[in-house]
Amino acid sequence: MSVDTQERASRAVPPARMVTCRSRQWLVLDHPLVDHAVAELVSGFEDSTLQFFDASLPHCRRLIDVGGYFGLLSLYAGDRVDTVTIFEPSPTHQSILQANLALNPALAAHSTLVSAAMGACASEQPLYRKAFADSGASLFEVVERQNLRRGEAEAVVRVLPAASALAQAGLDDATLLKIDIEGAEYEVVPALSALLAQHRPFLQISFHPFNLVVPGDMVATTLLRLRRMLDVVEALRCYDYWYILGSDGWREVTPDQFLGFLHQYLLQPKNVARISSPQYGLIDGVGFSPIRLDLTRSA
Repeated sequence: MSVDTQERASRAVPPARMVTCRSRQWLVLDHPLVDHAVAELVSGFEDSTLQFFDASLPHCRRLIDVGGYFGLLSLYAGDRVDTVTIFEPSPTHQSILQANLALNPALAAHSTLVSAAMGACASEQPLYRKAFADSGASLFEVVERQNLRRGEAEAVVRVLPAASALAQAGLDDATLLKIDIEGAEYEVVPALSALLAQHRPFLQISFHPFNLVVPGDMVATTLLRLRRMLDVVEALRCYDYWYILGSDGWREVTPDQFLGFLHQYLLQPKNVARISSPQYGLIDGVGFSPIRLDLTRSA
């Protein structure tokens, strides 16, 4: 091989590094943005999500990752299922996600990347970000943090109707469905109500009530969050086991406990780190399962 050919070949293979997380290993792009996401994943910040994945995956043949970001959770779980479908609307995130998949050809062989967001119906909408490769990029221009923040449009993205998109992806009772879509879950989950009741997949949702904002009107904002929360709760009542993470670990909520849970948790204001106002309803990552799971074991 000539020197020029060797140089071209070396440039064609992106620099990579090995990630080890809860005894699992895979390759990722060696890039500062990916390094930051990996550091968060292995720091314990995502332990609750990983625990739910580890408990659910033995019952699953399929992973559907809605809001894939750089694909780290798909990489973590991908060798334990037959198929992986990742929905990711951000062109910036897609390029890094595709590079990460390419570094893991065994996973890439049974993975599909869908370049789209999800909503209740089909549309095209701006995707807003607060910084380059923002993990909190969303369909909401104004969101709440320590104060209200206005994003800039990264791109106009395709929005798919959630129910038909997930049905086409093969969602069934042996699916782990992960949804992390920065506030759009309040539209998507009610739209999935019938599909969830039919199949009851293992479900992990990250909730972002602070992305629902009526600028300049905190009363209207609070009422909006409460209304959307109740719509989501109604759509999820088909699940027998809810798993809520608290300061002392996981709390299991079953149907006979639900009325007390509604009064003692869902309707109570809760403080969220780096968010200025109290939040209502479900916060952070919550798991939903048709069967009782053991979330106490480590991988």
